[in-house]
Amino acid sequence: TCTQHGIAPADGKRPPHEEITFTPPDHSHCYWWLHRTSLERALTVTCVLLLVITAVLLVVHLIATSSEDTRWEAPPPLTRNTCYSPECIRAAAAILERAQMHRDPCEDFDAFACGNFVHQHSAPDDHYYTNVLISMQDTIFVRLKKLLEEPTTLNRTSAVSKVKALYNSCMNTSNVEEGSVAKLKELLREDYLGVWPSLERAYQRRPVTRSSLALEQRLALLRVHGVEPFFQLHVGQDERNTSMHVIQIFSGSPVLRSEFYLNETDVRCREALRLYRDTMVQTARLLGAKDPEQDMEEVVEFEIQFANVSHSNDFDGPGSGAGGSNGSAANDSSGSYDSAMISVTLTELHDMAPELNWTSLLRRVMDYAGLQNTDESSLNLTIENDSNYMRRLFDLLNKTSPRTLANYLSWRFV
Repeated sequence: TCTQHGIAPADGKRPPHEEITFTPPDHSHCYWWLHRTSLERALTVTCVLLLVITAVLLVVHLIATSSEDTRWEAPPPLTRNTCYSPECIRAAAAILERAQMHRDPCEDFDAFACGNFVHQHSAPDDHYYTNVLISMQDTIFVRLKKLLEEPTTLNRTSAVSKVKALYNSCMNTSNVEEGSVAKLKELLREDYLGVWPSLERAYQRRPVTRSSLALEQRLALLRVHGVEPFFQLHVGQDERNTSMHVIQIFSGSPVLRSEFYLNETDVRCREALRLYRDTMVQTARLLGAKDPEQDMEEVVEFEIQFANVSHSNDFDGPGSGAGGSNGSAANDSSGSYDSAMISVTLTELHDMAPELNWTSLLRRVMDYAGLQNTDESSLNLTIENDSNYMRRLFDLLNKTSPRTLANYLSWRFV
């Protein structure tokens, strides 16, 4: 408050005191913002903007969802459909028969699900083990046997009739035993599959030579009978170019799995190899051999070395593993399959293994496959991506006597 003193007025009266009050502006609402740092102000603005954007997006979402048909029908209540058909009852009974219901599945699920099966079943004589699948397979075989033994009706297809005829011919054991030896000897003649030296007395004095072995002819004829002892030749149409044919060459393997030849410490493997050797000797004797023990021992030694050769191959193509040509291809994908195979020319194949006349062999294979008029230019040759297999194989064949090879090839056919 201040008092103003001015000039007295003319009437001589003293002017009244005037009070002037100065009120400072109210900055209380700005006090918080003014005392913030630049970083705090920036963060505050950012948070406000994010809240605004979130609110806008929420409004947009609500508008969008409100325009759609959001009607929802509740699913029907679950109903327990119980199957009482004979098949369902038998399946349930089989499950209960194998399970041990008193076991806690959280503690030992195997015992809970299959405990009784383990106690009630044992491995059959022709298996090293047994499981549910083997039992189911045996059941299916029994049913198939009954179906095959039923009389053939007129409305049966020709395929079923042929299967039944084949089954009946195989089950006619007396006829099979009477003619089997003669039929085998007829096939094992010199002008067809080639002789089995162990059976022929003439070959006790006359040695088998490389030329008389006629390896190309033997391999081609053995393939016709489903036997591919050293390598497998798959002939078919090229899937990528139907005007071309493809010949795929896969590594072979001996009769037994490699472990039976190479694992000398496992008693089971040694016993299996001994039984295998005895089977070879007994078979040769049944076919007329006098003293086949030495020949069969040499064949087994050759198979041991062959197992080393085939076991070194990294890629398990068709036929690798047990049974040689009876194996099956097992490729996870076309990519892995393609990477395991490489394309080669006939010249390159000759360079890999010049000991074999590949042109003659492939021509015979094509002829037996009904592709007599196929030109070599329309063939795509592919082999496993292990070119050293051929070299390892023929190194072994070169150091093996032709007599042992002839005995081995004949044994593989038998």
